[in-house]
Amino acid sequence: MNQTANRPTRLSLAKPRENKWKRKKPEGMREPGREMGREAPRLGPPSSRSPMAGSVLSLAGSLAYGVLALALLCGLGVGLFESYTWLTELPFFALKTISVQGNVRLSEEEVLTLAEVQPGMNSLAVNIREVEEKLLTNPWIESVSVARQFPDTLALEVREKNPSFWMQSGERLYYVDAAGRAIAPVDTNRFASLPLLAVDQGAMEDLRLLPDLLAMLDKKTMPFATGQLAWVRLSSVGVEMFLDGPGLLLRLGSTDLKGEVSRLERVWRDLKERGELTRVSIVTVLGTRIWVTRRT
Repeated sequence: MNQTANRPTRLSLAKPRENKWKRKKPEGMREPGREMGREAPRLGPPSSRSPMAGSVLSLAGSLAYGVLALALLCGLGVGLFESYTWLTELPFFALKTISVQGNVRLSEEEVLTLAEVQPGMNSLAVNIREVEEKLLTNPWIESVSVARQFPDTLALEVREKNPSFWMQSGERLYYVDAAGRAIAPVDTNRFASLPLLAVDQGAMEDLRLLPDLLAMLDKKTMPFATGQLAWVRLSSVGVEMFLDGPGLLLRLGSTDLKGEVSRLERVWRDLKERGELTRVSIVTVLGTRIWVTRRT
């Protein structure tokens, strides 16, 4: 009989080994309460405010802020208006000097009356735009500039239209500019002796020749003085000019005005050197052709 079988087993009093092996968490699987490494929100007592209540309170706060801002702006606007009104009543800005420049035919008194400004008015109370509009109602004024010069000066600068001719329209005689545009009726108050302009019905396009013609007269390109012109006529042939002193009629074409004036100057000089200018009644220059008509 085996003696070991009847031998009692020896109990081990040592502490059993601890199993250190841990089961790995499958990939993609998250622990409860965690998201991507972030701690899960702690649970606490439920909030007494609902999302709808928060939105209403936020909207109410925005409206209150907007009303407050609007009230501040309105208060600021009223304050500025009252301040500006106060400035327009200060004697410090009362006008002492009103200067008028550029007027030739219009007197200084006429300009000031038309502008409706006078010393003693507050400079800030003067409406610049209204003053300019009032001045431009006068037919003689081409343009105007109004400027404040603080504290007590207002500067008015006008540019008047320049009449070059008289022109008949119906039973009235008008001043017209270099382009043939009417300015104002001829009257005794602003009388200026100018050549009479006549335009045939089929020669309205030849009005474009007038500025060049006047420019040559101003530069003394013509062989006579501007004051000798009695009348200018635009016809289908070209330009006709009558000189009152020598009683001479000049005719030029409309195709090459500058070249024709140059040829007219040579003929004029030749006639004058030979002493025959007083014997001529008509000189016609059309292109390169020249005709001289003697007096009968």
